[in-house]
Amino acid sequence: MENQALATGSNKALEFVNKLVELMNLDCKAEAEETDDKIRIVVSGNDSHVVIGYRGDVLDAIQYLTLLVSNKSDCEKKVVVDTEDYRAKRTETLKSLARKLADKADRTGRKIELEPMNPFERRIIHAALVDSDKAITESVGEDPNRHIVIIPKNPKKRYGYGNFNKGNGAHKEYNESAASVSNDQSAYDPYAAYDGAMSNFKHNGPRKMRSFGYKKPRF
Repeated sequence: MENQALATGSNKALEFVNKLVELMNLDCKAEAEETDDKIRIVVSGNDSHVVIGYRGDVLDAIQYLTLLVSNKSDCEKKVVVDTEDYRAKRTETLKSLARKLADKADRTGRKIELEPMNPFERRIIHAALVDSDKAITESVGEDPNRHIVIIPKNPKKRYGYGNFNKGNGAHKEYNESAASVSNDQSAYDPYAAYDGAMSNFKHNGPRKMRSFGYKKPRF
């Protein structure tokens, strides 16, 4: 009876995906690969790129609906819908992104917030940095805006605010207690790190800051 339920779940899932791409007028066909714990539906054809959508949003939606259909057949197997090996490629892209942003967080001493991701992609980021000696990860917010924050393990870094009295561009390290990175927000105050900084600020006004040509990355 159990094997029959599993087979029915696989067939229902495959039938649903094929019917869906047909209704979408796409030149595609789906095939099922079933293992002991997973049903993998692979879509192929001339329009398979349409099935992916923007960063996999269409593919994720199809996968979610297919899972619901499969579960109605008392099949509790995990359902994965894939095309053009997108899942594996996306996984490698996210792992590479996680490592680069961890390096950046370590270099700047500042936390980095990523754009909202689905649970599958968030797990990839978490797993990629679980053994990192540079940064840790944390998920914040509620779906659909839940996202990952990459937090440097050593927030004490050097910044080019210079010497307030001489204005010669000399580097100083800010006080870690005044720039601690918490799970909620960074408390860094660039003026609180220097003795007498506020008095200098009141007397001389704000110093001119040097531009580093930084542009906020888009992912």
